[in-house]
Amino acid sequence: MTGLRVAALFLAGLSWGCGKKPEPPVREPLQPATSSKFHAGEEYSFDGRPSDPKPRCTVLQVDMHPKLGNIVHLALNGIRIKNDQAPGGFSEQVQHFPCAEAALEKSHLKLLKSGVPLLDFKDAYEKWKRPFEEGKAGVWTDSLAECLQAMERRVGLKYETPKK
Repeated sequence: MTGLRVAALFLAGLSWGCGKKPEPPVREPLQPATSSKFHAGEEYSFDGRPSDPKPRCTVLQVDMHPKLGNIVHLALNGIRIKNDQAPGGFSEQVQHFPCAEAALEKSHLKLLKSGVPLLDFKDAYEKWKRPFEEGKAGVWTDSLAECLQAMERRVGLKYETPKK
């Protein structure tokens, strides 16, 4: 389980530089959203990729940003992202996935249930929030299936250690 958690945190970090980011950094903090069709504890199915057996997302929190609008923080499950660092070579969850609310319309979400217990995502959220408020991190803006495909491509990159 620890390996899956590490892989999930690793994948969550990939979202830091993707999607839109504020231009220039906003000096005021994110606020809780007051009007959103999404609410913490809701679990949805969504159109995934053929490799995702039963893609689901759980709403963790919804923030409001003055320029980007509502940002929905999700946990993703029932997915399979190739990842050499994960046990078995695949990550099956993402602990924190910040997504523009408008992007979720592209994913054909279907509400499965409400009142789902939330995972502890606060550490991952805080690791995203600080760079986001500094204008160094963004939110995902494509459909969830397209975002997963982009994550998998990025995880699949091989890095060489510079020779001294």
